[in-house]
Amino acid sequence: MKQQPNEILVGYCDVDAGLIMIGDPCYASVDGKDDSESRHQIHDWHEFCAWIHNDDEPFLFKKIPHLAGHEGGGIVVSSGFGDGSYPVYVTLKDYGAWGTRVTGLRISFVNEDE
Repeated sequence: MKQQPNEILVGYCDVDAGLIMIGDPCYASVDGKDDSESRHQIHDWHEFCAWIHNDDEPFLFKKIPHLAGHEGGGIVVSSGFGDGSYPVYVTLKDYGAWGTRVTGLRISFVNEDE
């Protein structure tokens, strides 16, 4: 997919696991050693892969539960056809006295034009 007129290419994200994860690191806990009660703990890479592929459906995306138990811990997404270096675009908007803010993020895994 080509860069859209309102987007800025901000860099690339390398992928070697065939997936990418988006989430706030404040909510990440691999060992449950925090002040919140961890509802979903993943202790190592093997366990993470088992969690991703725990059903009969092909993995495309999965929601990561928040440590408090509700939705919002993050998202894990398959990276199109696998490993590679993928362009990351942001959309910006000027909010006057508040300054310029990022209003969107897009990672392009598959370039249909190539």
